[in-house]
Amino acid sequence: MRRPGTDDHQGHHAVAPLPDSRPPRRPTPVGRLARTLRRLRWPVLIAWVIVLVVLFPLARGLSGVTNGTAAASLPASAPSTRVVQLEQAPGQPDIDTATVVLARGGGLTPADLAAVAAARGAVAGLAGHVQGLGAPGRAQRSPDGQADEFTADVTAPASSQASTDTAAVQAIRGAVSGPASRAGDGLQAAVTGSAAVNADSGVSGSAQDTLLLIPLVLIVIGVIIALLLRAVVAPLVLVAATALSFAAAFGLSSLLWRYGLGYVGIEAQLPMYIFIFLVALGVDYSIFMSARIREEAARIGTRPGIVRGFGVTGGVITAAGIVMTGTFAALAQLPDVSVAEVGTAVALGVLLDTLLVRTVLVPASLLIIGERAWWPTRPAGPGRPPGGP
Repeated sequence: MRRPGTDDHQGHHAVAPLPDSRPPRRPTPVGRLARTLRRLRWPVLIAWVIVLVVLFPLARGLSGVTNGTAAASLPASAPSTRVVQLEQAPGQPDIDTATVVLARGGGLTPADLAAVAAARGAVAGLAGHVQGLGAPGRAQRSPDGQADEFTADVTAPASSQASTDTAAVQAIRGAVSGPASRAGDGLQAAVTGSAAVNADSGVSGSAQDTLLLIPLVLIVIGVIIALLLRAVVAPLVLVAATALSFAAAFGLSSLLWRYGLGYVGIEAQLPMYIFIFLVALGVDYSIFMSARIREEAARIGTRPGIVRGFGVTGGVITAAGIVMTGTFAALAQLPDVSVAEVGTAVALGVLLDTLLVRTVLVPASLLIIGERAWWPTRPAGPGRPPGGP
């Protein structure tokens, strides 16, 4: 082994390398934050879980208030809002109609007419026992003799219109189904009217569709990120962070809507719109950051790679999130309450996602998991080939 500054075995003089005269690189604010997260990763993760547990129940409580009433879609200063407020003032409750229709192609039979009478009697028996439900009116027959119908009013204050309509319509459908089934095959029974439309839009749009679409969207996102990272654990962390970010943003938005902006409630379909917007924007940042972390982990190891990857991408993600927040916050100036609610929720969600979730929660979680984040493969690191088990 030759030493710097000595002759080599061929007689050439080996020149010692000059020392690096460049000043040491000063750490950036994002780099300092990354190193701080490496030291405080467990307290950060525990604090985030506590915040999410506190905020999400607030959102669930608001989502059941006023689904689709006129007051929920009007600005407080509009003249039309004053008219609606007068109509919905104490002593002026909302009245919706539930219409029961029994029909048979080719005409109603005597058994069908008996079923109509029995169904009307069953609904009459619910009056006084189901909140807001009044006695049914007389049955009326269609001109072609193929259908009979009768109506019942559902009366409720504006603050509980959706829940009252839902309970009344469900009770009416249960009462009508028995007499209709005893009339034999071919007799069709249905409940329609404004009460049924209000009930179905609240149940189907808010519960059934949401329970189906949210898991489906998260699964698709997880598969895409797993294919990109060639891992299973890290995509699960990113998908879980996306879902928790939506829950926290919705909880904070509910506080702003109720106590800051004075909104009555939220329409049934808006939580799904807010979720799609937040997930679409948040996943872009997740893919950008996680791909860079994977590249850095392949060069210098997992934990240094997380710190380095976050330090490189954190500033870009933060800047993009602030711009997007300002864009969606402008929607809060529009006179439509539904649009303003979507704008404020997405703006808060993007700000929360870029300043806390992608820059604090996700790096802290990956630092805790360490090498296991890339299971079942491992990125190449010092002394290890790429893709090894």
